[in-house]
Order: sequence, then C-alpha cells, then structure tokens
Amino acid sequence: MKRSGSIWNVKSTSGPARCAKGILSFGAWGIFLFFLTTAQPVSAYTLSASGTSATPGYLIQSPQLADYPAGTTVTLYAGARQGYRFTGWTGDVPVGQEMVNPLTLTMDATKTLTTMFEKAPSRMVQ
Repeated sequence: MKRSGSIWNVKSTSGPARCAKGILSFGAWGIFLFFLTTAQPVSAYTLSASGTSATPGYLIQSPQLADYPAGTTVTLYAGARQGYRFTGWTGDVPVGQEMVNPLTLTMDATKTLTTMFEKAPSRMVQ
C-alpha cells in the first residue's frame, strides 16, 4: 500500500486500486472499502466562569467570547463587594493558582471555574 497525496494506491492479489479517502481492496470474497479517519483538532473551546450562589462579588472576563480559539489567553478578575473578600477559584484552575487574582488562563480545553467569596471579618472600633 502506498500513499500519493490524498490517493491511496493499494496492491492486492487482483491488482492495484486507487481510492480517495479510503482503501479499496480486492480479494477472493469480493471488493472491500475501508475508510480511514483521523482525529480532527479542536479549534475552539468554551469557558464558563461564575460566582457562588448569592455572589457577594463580581467577575470580569477579558476577552468575553462565546468560543475561544485554541491558545487564546483569557484574564479573569474576581472583585469582592463591600463586606466580603475573595477566597479563591474552584474548578479547572491551573494547579497552584487557586488564589491568584487576576487569573490568566490559556484556552487549551473547555473550562469551568467558580469564584469563591466569604464575609470579611468585622473590625471592632472602640
């Protein structure tokens, strides 16, 4: 069997055959056609970033797209509202960056992240 561009040349007991996108084989039992498939690279990924329920903060995502081309860099910033503080990210966060804010991601897969906040300790004034 020999490939020439997108055409396969197949030699069998009955002689050569040519077939685009597959292999055509002749044998004692008849003609067989085998299709070759290759994995297609994913060209875009989705990012779902959100806050915890009743979020005491906000999220800024830049750029904000429906689908991100592979390799796109995305920056996420989690801001806490008054009386709360940011405590980290959960989900598809790179190891060791759970507390980084703003967080920079490279879109190499579909990702889901959640921001975490907690009530800030109150300060007593005397």
